[in-house]
Amino acid sequence: MKIREWLLAWDNLRFNKSQTIMSIFIIALAIVSILLFRGYVNFASEGMRMGYVSQTGALQIAHKDFWAIDSEIKPNLKTDDYTLLANVLDDTYGIDNYQQILGITGMIGTAQRSRFFVGDAFEEVSDSVYQMMDLGSDDADLNENGIVIGIGLADYLNIKVNDYVSILGHGGQGIAFSSLPIAGTIDMGFRDANMMFSFMTLETARNFYGMTDEFDRLRVDIVAIESLEEVKDIINKDLEGTDLEIRDWLELNPMYTDINNMNETASFWSIMMLAIFILAAISQMLQMNYYQRMGELGTLRAIGLTPKNVFLLLLRETTLMATLGVIFGLLITYAFSFAMEFFGATFTPPMTDAAYPLQMIFYLSDIIFVSLGVISVVIGSGIYPAYKAVSKPVVEVMKHV
Repeated sequence: MKIREWLLAWDNLRFNKSQTIMSIFIIALAIVSILLFRGYVNFASEGMRMGYVSQTGALQIAHKDFWAIDSEIKPNLKTDDYTLLANVLDDTYGIDNYQQILGITGMIGTAQRSRFFVGDAFEEVSDSVYQMMDLGSDDADLNENGIVIGIGLADYLNIKVNDYVSILGHGGQGIAFSSLPIAGTIDMGFRDANMMFSFMTLETARNFYGMTDEFDRLRVDIVAIESLEEVKDIINKDLEGTDLEIRDWLELNPMYTDINNMNETASFWSIMMLAIFILAAISQMLQMNYYQRMGELGTLRAIGLTPKNVFLLLLRETTLMATLGVIFGLLITYAFSFAMEFFGATFTPPMTDAAYPLQMIFYLSDIIFVSLGVISVVIGSGIYPAYKAVSKPVVEVMKHV
């Protein structure tokens, strides 16, 4: 294609400023709407992934019967199992750290009221968990003999740090009853979690249940989440022939896949609806534009341009208009995203009381797909109006000259 033909198309867009600006505005608005929605979906997906990985670890290893739904007794692991797993993980590239975990459930309460609780006993409390905890004072350390409970549960029981509570707990092999001090409270960010989640150190749990070296799972954190499948395959090969089974964070948190699929479905149909809107709006505007320019098109036909030449000229105009709309749409999208971060926009997820910073996440694949998709839809919407405009007999077209 010759450059002068594209320059002629550009001159026509400049000459018909009002229609061009309106069409570019509609295209840019579609780009902004689609990308902001995709950015929010990506942000929600990434936020959920980080939350789940932080909560459960990238991988967990347990006895194969531990994962069985119909298993009434969850078998614990012991020192020999830990030694085997430590040897495997120490020789596996990409492992950040690992620690023993023991699940705890039961009833917790005072003389006035009680409530069901669920949680874990950790070998080592992570920094991210410490940041969510209130231990009573800034220089306090986690009480090795106490239990940390959700802020909602603490309010329900009307207790505070260092108060004692009665606990009837189940640790996989039996039940135990004792009184423990409240070592601290924790805000998990979700009201339901704050009403039931509790945790303690592994040493405290073992003393509480009268255990020596038992634990039910080994939590494994990796350096890069992108290498999850590779690390998991290596560990799986080393565990062949044992009664141990490994599961990744997706298997441990099936709700993530359900929520993510729901968001992706909503995103798909939103994009489809916007595509139909663009198709209808641009097609109607082009039909009106070509009708108003019938005299111009008749002149082009009269000086020797064939219907094919005029048709291609109109498609070049549509292509340039679509490209400009996409470029302006991308600029507005990034400007809007920057403004949200600059002014500290926040959102509060369902079932939570905490507000979190709102940040749009744009993947290159989304930008390319949406940009090319919108350009294709706009060009497609211009085919019929252009064909209809050039298919009229030249004698009829000349009436508009």
